[in-house]
Formats: sequence, structure tokens, C-alpha cells
Amino acid sequence: RGLSATSLGLAVALLAAGAYAEEAEVRLRVVVVLDASQSMDDQDPGHLAEVAARLLVDLATPADEVSVVRFGTEARRLGREVVRDDAARERLYSAIDEVTRTEWCTDDRVGLEAALEAMPGEAAAGERRLVIFLTDGLFDPDRSNEAYYDTEEGRAALERARGTPAFAERPCARRYGSLAPHVEGAFLQQMGRLADRLGRSGVRLYTVGLGPALTSSGAGAERSRSLLERLSSGTGGTFLSATSSDQLPVFFASIYSALVGAPVEPPREVPAETDRIEFEVLRGASRVAVIVDAESDQGLRVEARPATGGAAPAHDLRRYLAPGEGWQGYRVLSFDAPEPGGFVLTRLAGGARLRIQVIQEVGLRLALEGVPE
Repeated sequence: RGLSATSLGLAVALLAAGAYAEEAEVRLRVVVVLDASQSMDDQDPGHLAEVAARLLVDLATPADEVSVVRFGTEARRLGREVVRDDAARERLYSAIDEVTRTEWCTDDRVGLEAALEAMPGEAAAGERRLVIFLTDGLFDPDRSNEAYYDTEEGRAALERARGTPAFAERPCARRYGSLAPHVEGAFLQQMGRLADRLGRSGVRLYTVGLGPALTSSGAGAERSRSLLERLSSGTGGTFLSATSSDQLPVFFASIYSALVGAPVEPPREVPAETDRIEFEVLRGASRVAVIVDAESDQGLRVEARPATGGAAPAHDLRRYLAPGEGWQGYRVLSFDAPEPGGFVLTRLAGGARLRIQVIQEVGLRLALEGVPE
């Protein structure tokens, strides 16, 4: 199956980042922090979070830096690259592929600490900093971490748990749930201090909660939602709640468009029998990309050219197919400094129904608009 219509919304993201000042060595520094807990396989079985991260890399410009962090019981930065060439992209693809979902704990603190470490010093003139923090459920800090125990009673409970064989390997297993109240207070204090440090570093933090665990009415869900909301709002960011993984790319797109500004056009459905799709290039657009999502990858070839004729603009066509059953991926057709006016996307081969989205880099806007409810 192809990507959902909302998946194409991610295309707004890094393409629009070209609105930043040319003199900045890095104009957009972004860290994507992905939950690597085992429950992510239930909430996002199609690994759409990783597909979205790959598309983000494909749309990056040579002045954009992208980092990828996985977290669970511990956190690890898997890659950090200024996306100057295809070799840098390949290294980031490999980093994204390393986001295996094997962790027992969901320790948000270690994920945020790794994001902060990826933001060196103070932001340079013209540089924007962003962290997207995605988790699928309730915070569940590492119960084997002594730093979370600030009472004698809690430390005694920790010592008793250490006497059981499985604790070192699975400290967040249900059998050790009685430790959770002992660690929550210190964990929340440390999270608050981390958010303050992010804000002082000029970082906007956007937190995304995925799945039903965070949308339930239980006390644990309310505490986790409240934490994610406080963390993001304290840095000028926003907390977004996604009931399914299909919503993630459009959330990512909304976050980026809020920072860098780009017209957000809804995806267009193109029937299998239609070979010519027209769109208008805005005056002042310095870069345009067409994201193509087909239900079938077999034999698809497309090109774009001015409606008045002439040679097709120079472009690169990037392609990604996610592993697994069916087809899930995208194509990216991009070109620089296009002439304003009518353009035509022509299907040269391939007979599947298409979804396309046209993203136009036209300027900077800082208001958060169009974020789905």
C-alpha cells in the first residue's frame, strides 16, 4: 500500500528550510528523537516514523544538519550530518535503520539529554534549532538508576529489587511496578531542568505522543501528557497527540512549516488514467519539490516542465521503499529557481493511482499554523 495522504505532508519539512539566511553555516539544526521501546511495534507496525525520518533527510539542503537519536532505557545518537551530499544522506539512512525497538523502559530524560548534546554551544546568526521528540506511551524511567531514588524507603526498595535475577536486564518489567512511585519525583525534576537547558540553548522542543496510551483517561496518561505539554511549551514548542502513526508525518510537516514557512497544499489524488497534472509555481519560490506517492512502484517515471514548453529543469529523483509486505515509500522530484507560472507533471510510464504534493519554498514564517487537532 502507498503512504497515507497525511504522510505526504512531511514533505513541507526541510524543503522549506531554505528560507534561512544564506550566510549561516548551518541554517537548520534538527534532532529527531525516536522511542525505541518494544511497544512501538504495536503503535507503528509499518515503521512510519522511520519512513518520515528518511524523507526528512531526502528534503534536507546542504546547509541543514540532521541528527538521529534512539532512546529507551538508554539513549544513543546514531548519526549527525550536515547534509551536503549523497554520502551524508547514506550515512543518515544507515543511522535511521539502526532504530531497533528492543528497549524495556521509556526513559524520556536520556532521550532529551542526547538531543541537548547534539546542540553545540550557542546558535549562530541565522541558525534555527529544533528537537522533535516522539514517544508512544507513558513515561517509564529506568528503575535501576540510583539517581532517581531520593528517599530512604525508595533506596531500600531498589536494593530488594537488585536481589532478583531479572532486574538488571528488565528494570521496567511489570513485576517491578512497585518501584515506579519512588522514581517519579526525581525523574520529573530532572526533566524540568533539561527543558530549561534546551530553552536557553535556543531550541524549540516539539513533543509528539503516539497511540492510545497517552489519550486514555487514566492518571498515568494524564501525568505523561502534562509532562510533554510542559516540556514543549517551555521552549516555545507544542505537544501534539497522534492517535495513529499515519498522523506523524503531517505533524512533522506542521512543525517545520511553523518555523520556516511554506504553503501547505493538500495532497492531490491522481487517477491511474490521468497522465498530466498541472500546478502553479509561485512568484519568489526559490525551490520546489514534488512528492509522488504511488500505490505501486512498478515502472513509474515522472517529469516536470514549464507549461509553456522548454526543457525540464534540472532535478534529482529520490526514491525509497520501506521493507516488508506491500509498497510504502515515496519519490521526490525537486528543482531550483523555477520560473513562476504554470508547470506540468507528466507520467511517462506506470499506471497506478498517484498522490502528489507540491511544496514551494517562499519565505520565513514563525507562527504555528495548520497543526491538526
